[in-house]
Amino acid sequence: MASMGDMGAGWGMLIVETIAKVRRAYFIQKKPIKAICREFRLSRRVVRKVIRSESTEFRYERGRQPLPRIDPWRDQLDGLLLANEEKPARERLTLIRVFEELSGLGYEGTTVLRVENGMIAEEVGLDDGVTALQQLGILKAA
Repeated sequence: MASMGDMGAGWGMLIVETIAKVRRAYFIQKKPIKAICREFRLSRRVVRKVIRSESTEFRYERGRQPLPRIDPWRDQLDGLLLANEEKPARERLTLIRVFEELSGLGYEGTTVLRVENGMIAEEVGLDDGVTALQQLGILKAA
């Protein structure tokens, strides 16, 4: 059975080594698709796609990046955050206060995210999106 070390880049990414292992298992070792799915933790659809295709890499690229709702206020937000960083720790605006400042400038969005190291760390707003993110396993419960 394949360990996580054998999976190459890990979950969600089909890399050249995994594609080669799937093809080897099917064409040379004559393993059934169902066994390959279990061994490499891939769906039958993905295994069939690898077997039928001559491609060595599968990649999805978004054609058009939709603009986030906060885009028109990005400059003001960046200014607020830069000014906030320069203040002493006790005088800095909280996340809720930043949201209120943006709302005062005309921002009508319902959510402001705090991102740390590329991951959503906190969400403030009218939507209860944190619950959905936690349920999806994207954000850990506090």
